[in-house]
Amino acid sequence: MKTVAEMPMTLVPELETPEARKALAEGVMALLFRWGLEDRDQLVLLGLSNPDDLERYRQGEPLPESKELLERVGHLFAIDRTLQKSFRSVPGFRDWWMRTAAPGLGYHSPLEVVRRRGLEGLRSVRQYLEASVRSKQ
Repeated sequence: MKTVAEMPMTLVPELETPEARKALAEGVMALLFRWGLEDRDQLVLLGLSNPDDLERYRQGEPLPESKELLERVGHLFAIDRTLQKSFRSVPGFRDWWMRTAAPGLGYHSPLEVVRRRGLEGLRSVRQYLEASVRSKQ
C-alpha cells in the first residue's frame, strides 16, 4: 500500500488562472451535488467554514488559490474517478459511497473520517479506496 507521500500529485500547476479554477469550481460543485451531500457536508469535504463560499462557487466564482482547497478538490475528483472505474456495473454506488460505513475505515463512512481528521482524513479515504480497488484486481 502506498503512503500518502508516495501518492502521485493530485493537481497540475496550470490551475493558476481564474478560468481554470472556475472550471474546477463548477466541476466540484456538480460532483458534490451528484453525491447528494448537504451543504454542511460539502463544507467539511472542502475544508470551508462559510456557507456563502459554496453559493459563490455555485454561481461560477473561481476557487481561490488555496493549496489546501485545491488539494481537497483533487482528492475528491480522484475518489470519484476511482469509484467510476471500479463500480461501472453499479452506477449509483459512487453517489452514496461517501456516506456508507466501510470496514477498512473502522466501520465509519468516508465522510465521518474527513469530519474527524480533516485533510489528513481525506487523504486516508482516497488511499483506502485506491488500495482496496487494487487488491481486488
